[in-house]
Amino acid sequence: MHAEIMEELRARGILRSANNPTGDLAEHLFCKAFGWQIASNSEKGFDATGEQGRRIQIKGRRLHRHSKTR
Repeated sequence: MHAEIMEELRARGILRSANNPTGDLAEHLFCKAFGWQIASNSEKGFDATGEQGRRIQIKGRRLHRHSKTR
């Protein structure tokens, strides 16, 4: 079931890799919320391009009860 969900998210363009989905989801949500353009997977050092060509790297983190750090 997990694999099917991952494939569906990839088919919808939400995920871009087979890695942990947290990073891909963070990039997708940021770009959707702020209207930025997501970079291709081959770009080094940045994940999205915004107004006037500004580039940023997006980080996402999954918080859970087993990790107390923030």
